[in-house]
Amino acid sequence: MTLFKGLWFLAVQQRQKGFFWVIFRFFLRILSLFYFIITKLHSLFYRLGIIRTQKLPCYVISIGNITAGGTGKTPFVLYLAEKLLNCGYGKIGILSRGYGRKYSESIDDEAFPLQDNIIRIASPDRFSAGIMLINNEEVKTIILDDGFQHLILKRDLDIVLIDATNPFGTGWLLPFGILREPVSSLARADIIVITHSDLVIAEQLSRLEFKLSRYNKKTIKAIHKPQCLVLISQPDKITDLSEIKNKAVWEFCGLGNPYQFHRTVSSLCNIKGLTIFPDHHYYSQQDIDIIFERGKKEDVSAFITTEKDALRLKNIKLPDELPFYCLKIKLEITEGEEVINRIVASSESACARQVER
Repeated sequence: MTLFKGLWFLAVQQRQKGFFWVIFRFFLRILSLFYFIITKLHSLFYRLGIIRTQKLPCYVISIGNITAGGTGKTPFVLYLAEKLLNCGYGKIGILSRGYGRKYSESIDDEAFPLQDNIIRIASPDRFSAGIMLINNEEVKTIILDDGFQHLILKRDLDIVLIDATNPFGTGWLLPFGILREPVSSLARADIIVITHSDLVIAEQLSRLEFKLSRYNKKTIKAIHKPQCLVLISQPDKITDLSEIKNKAVWEFCGLGNPYQFHRTVSSLCNIKGLTIFPDHHYYSQQDIDIIFERGKKEDVSAFITTEKDALRLKNIKLPDELPFYCLKIKLEITEGEEVINRIVASSESACARQVER
């Protein structure tokens, strides 16, 4: 699978030229057509009741996307969980997918820091994990992280995130494109959140809004605002963004859409080089050594990556000669705050009904 991901990255993201890559991309197109048929059948079986769904005895909010990464889902999950928690009516549960893992095991590149009374479980069996949260932790509201395609679990609200900088890729499904299911599946959503809305020009944003308007959904706009720098080797050490202003920096990341992160970092400093890895890349010592040598040749003052990438570096020895930072990001709603407030009110009402039972 790692080899396939590497080839996919070179063929689709890097658009490598040559006879082999032309043939490989044709092969990916064929696979995409099969994937399209599978997704259609999957959805049809649920609609016809051939596959039974399960309902948790609490209020369930699904947050997901229709593309393979890059929408800024994790900051939104954290934002909404904290928003719900701050209402003061109970603990909030987050159910993550955790394929191939037991629910008690953490997922390194999803293990974002949480406030007290926000409990996160990673499990492929999200229904059983949800029951455990309800019974053992007295959770009354659960956020289904990356749950739009997890149709087996019923939800009270479906929120889908769309990245303004690359909403649907080329329009192809995986593995040739980045779509996890056809764009028409947005008809299932209750709310659409347009993320990174500040990284595109007004005309692009208007075109996207027009395309989404056919689904007649409530729309929210959000940005991912840089907060500070965190020294990866000393996570408790916080550095102000001014530390890299006008300085030469080497950037690296492994994201579904690395260019949105690149645009954000570009607004903060002078980027001398950029190393892009496949999404969810697990770093080796050699990766970091090569990045460090490249940065040194360009006389950079620091190296910078994402919070998720930083979590995948915790077992790597980082050079002491220059700082390796991760950029801490916070989601901010710029339009549609009233929709979020209605979500909170709906959850509160559901919790009250649950208590009455």
